[in-house]
Amino acid sequence: MKKYRLELNYVRVILCVMIVVTHVLAEYTNAHSNNAAQLETLYWIRMLLIFGTPGFLMLTQLIFTLNLQGLPDNYLRRRLQYVFIPYIVMGAFYSYSETIYLRKPFITQFVENVLKGQWYGYFILIILKFFILNVVIMKLWPKLLSSRTAVVIAILINIVYLYVYHHNTVVSGWIDNTYFFKANTVLLGWIGYYFVGSYLGRNYERLKAYFEDYGLFFIGITLLAFILFIMTGDHDFADVTSNNEYIMLYCISAFFYIIHFSIKVQGMLLEAVTLISTYSFFIYLFHPIILQYVYAYTERFEGSTLLFMLFSVLLTFGVCIGVGSLLRTFNIFKYVMGTQPYR
Repeated sequence: MKKYRLELNYVRVILCVMIVVTHVLAEYTNAHSNNAAQLETLYWIRMLLIFGTPGFLMLTQLIFTLNLQGLPDNYLRRRLQYVFIPYIVMGAFYSYSETIYLRKPFITQFVENVLKGQWYGYFILIILKFFILNVVIMKLWPKLLSSRTAVVIAILINIVYLYVYHHNTVVSGWIDNTYFFKANTVLLGWIGYYFVGSYLGRNYERLKAYFEDYGLFFIGITLLAFILFIMTGDHDFADVTSNNEYIMLYCISAFFYIIHFSIKVQGMLLEAVTLISTYSFFIYLFHPIILQYVYAYTERFEGSTLLFMLFSVLLTFGVCIGVGSLLRTFNIFKYVMGTQPYR
């Protein structure tokens, strides 16, 4: 029987909010990129919140391995139905909207955005690779998913790969010119998160007590990891990405703290958390389509940062959940809505 973990819904919602807030700030940055001081300030804020995508990748693996008793016969088929097809459908709609806005051919937009991953939804391509890797590992070496050694080696490989890609023009040029997808979808650039999530899920019952009791420790390592990023990172204020070797330890530490925080607050605002969690996957895919239009309205509140962020996030979630609620009443749109909340 599957285990139900209420705190994981809270983790999902927090990560969802972080991703939306990061993208709202990206819209704001694009509109004010000529202000150097503001660009630098926004860079640090956005990097502080950048753990949303890595966190979602780790959560995906945590949930998979949490209830792992063996690989279901329909494992890949169901994920193609409820992850890949929604990605294609929503990506096609996004590409069409960009075609109208930029006056470029639809097929060009679709190939660049959806197939290659040149849009906010690129992380779905990484998740699909995680699914395939799950099948391979479960058939060849399932114990690898619960190995601490595998976690350490994977993180090292992840950091080394990203460092080489970002500092060796021969390697980066070869990948950029020969790899069909966008470079930040290369599996090696995320493999550490895959094994961290897998290990957490396989050992969650034992680790949960540590997450619950050692909040100050997790705050401490998260702060230290961000300070390490500040001191060692190559800081290009115009380039904000989680596909960065220097930010990786911070993203992992922040994810640990989010689990601790979620355990402590579970039960609070339960109705709102359940609602957002239900539509979280749809929010991930749909919010890039509407974000520029939401920003076109909320930019009038930029004089008050709190009002601007509050209205931007509330409108984005409100529109996504409203549209999702309507689509959910029609069975055919399950291939647009995608996966439903964790049970």
